[in-house]
Amino acid sequence: MILINSKSINNISNIYQIRYQSDSYDLVLAFCDTDKSPSKRYRKIKRSNYEKMKENVSKLSANDEEISSTNILKFIENFESDDDKWIDELNNKLMPEYYE
Repeated sequence: MILINSKSINNISNIYQIRYQSDSYDLVLAFCDTDKSPSKRYRKIKRSNYEKMKENVSKLSANDEEISSTNILKFIENFESDDDKWIDELNNKLMPEYYE
C-alpha cells in the first residue's frame, strides 16, 4: 500500500488519474477531507466513477480463494457508513507509531 497526499483539493484529480491510468496499482482510492466543500472537479469524478465502480465490483466474488475476487465491498460499506471507527483502525495499522 502506498499513501500519497495530494496536499490540495486541486491536485486530487491529477494524482488520481495518473495513478489509475498507469496501471501500476490493483486499486486506487482517493480520500477527500469533507470538512470543506469539495471542488466541482472532485464531485464530478466521484459521481461518475463511484457508482459505476460499485456496480462492477458488486458482481465479483468476495471469496479470496477465487481469481478475480475482491474485498472492496467491505470498504464501500465502511465508506457509506456513519460509523467512522474503521478509519482509526486503518490509521493505526498504517501508522502505529502515532497511535501508541
